[in-house]
Amino acid sequence: MGDLDVLARGEAWQCALRLGAPEPTISGYGLRVVHPTASIEIMDRWTPGWSTDRLIDDADVIDGVPFMRLGDILRWKIAAARPKDHADITAIRHLYRVWTGEVEPLFPSASDTSDA
Repeated sequence: MGDLDVLARGEAWQCALRLGAPEPTISGYGLRVVHPTASIEIMDRWTPGWSTDRLIDDADVIDGVPFMRLGDILRWKIAAARPKDHADITAIRHLYRVWTGEVEPLFPSASDTSDA
């Protein structure tokens, strides 16, 4: 993983602004704050055509932390068509195939192993 992209609004964006001065995103759409000590970019909006409110409101919450839905990530990476995203696209598609039972997982789950 290269870096972590965080989409923030409201109070979360205000917290991000305390980490550093906002600058234009690489896409030129919105602003970002680069974390001073970690590979984290906090942005106030996603790329054109992607609603910040929808992405945040529809996020999957895992252990209390919202994550962009995997289907949205896949659609975004396919649309972006960047060479660096090819491995992620392949991995997400494989994960979908595991979830549907089309293929076996690469690693067995803890419930699939026994002490015998």
